[in-house]
Amino acid sequence: MMEDTRETLEKGTRYTFTHGEHLPKGCHAELVSASIIMRSRNKFGMTDRSVKMMRRYILNSLVAVFFIIGCATTQSQVQVTEQSKKVDVNTVISQLSQQISSTMLEQNKRRVAVMNFTLQTGEITELGLYLSDKLTNSLFRYRDKFEVVERTRLESALKEMRLGMTGIIDDKTAQSIGKVLGADALVIGTITDLGGEVDINIRMLGTERANVLAVASSFLEKSDAIVKLMKSGRITETGTTITKPSQPKAMPKVEVKDFIFEAKECKVSGQKVTCSISVINNDQKTREIGIIIHSPTNSIMVDDLGNQYSVAIAQFGKNRSAREYGAIYIFDIWHDVPPNLSMNLVLRYDEVSSVAKYANIVVDFIHPRWDGKLSKAVLRNIPLSR
Repeated sequence: MMEDTRETLEKGTRYTFTHGEHLPKGCHAELVSASIIMRSRNKFGMTDRSVKMMRRYILNSLVAVFFIIGCATTQSQVQVTEQSKKVDVNTVISQLSQQISSTMLEQNKRRVAVMNFTLQTGEITELGLYLSDKLTNSLFRYRDKFEVVERTRLESALKEMRLGMTGIIDDKTAQSIGKVLGADALVIGTITDLGGEVDINIRMLGTERANVLAVASSFLEKSDAIVKLMKSGRITETGTTITKPSQPKAMPKVEVKDFIFEAKECKVSGQKVTCSISVINNDQKTREIGIIIHSPTNSIMVDDLGNQYSVAIAQFGKNRSAREYGAIYIFDIWHDVPPNLSMNLVLRYDEVSSVAKYANIVVDFIHPRWDGKLSKAVLRNIPLSR
């Protein structure tokens, strides 16, 4: 029987109805003001009995429409789950395993395999392997309800099928993997770096028809461990890790007394390190600058091990000075530097430790000559290239 809860129809309020036991659970509709009936009553002078018959006719018609169109589709919908708030990796894996378990039971599936999570391009990364391993382990909690394919068994099957580590699964491949592993469901995951978080999307496929059984998404919080895994690189077909090419770090640069000192490189040759430094006059007129190297404590280099080295040879523009034949003191180098132009300063240091990786250089200079006051430009963490 039709059940209804409403205020009087004549007041034009909303009309809510359900279709008793004949409608699937959760199917309902709300009708707006019954002004049509009221207009008909006023225009044609309908009796109360006519109004009731007309109302019953309209409601029964709408019930049939909602039943056929609105409710019939609920039986064939794919389960969709989305988590909008970013959470830690353990929470993400727990949520995904619960959703997979529910789908396995609802779809009467008995054996599931978790494929390697990939990037959108199909490449497998260290993070992808970590997430798929963790999800597989989490699903073993439900082993009394369904079987989970071991990761080693999965990798072995992929190699036998010569699918390698591409991570790309099409309909035909899904069916083939299902036959080899005896699995009637596959879990496929993709990872997308969104900057502040990682978007994880999974699809659960039935291997018999390669149809989508369920989809789910979640936002993973970028913890230090997750960032480290993301930087580890991708995995090749042979299982080798290829690290992402690191972005070249900007070389150290400092400005002192309107002179800009910028490190270009420090190159190792045996036990000798030759460093090239660009000196730019950031003024509007030509100025003279003196590079001070006469004492062993001037313009020194200190490596990342704490060892200190004195300048052996120096060249500034076309002028050169060297600490040769056991000399303790050498001549400083003076040069005029035109405005807004770069002049190259080369400093060589000898007997440098073979295990040093970085150099810190302190360039001592005087400007102007008559001032006589020593200034320092410190360039830190210059990588030693070999």
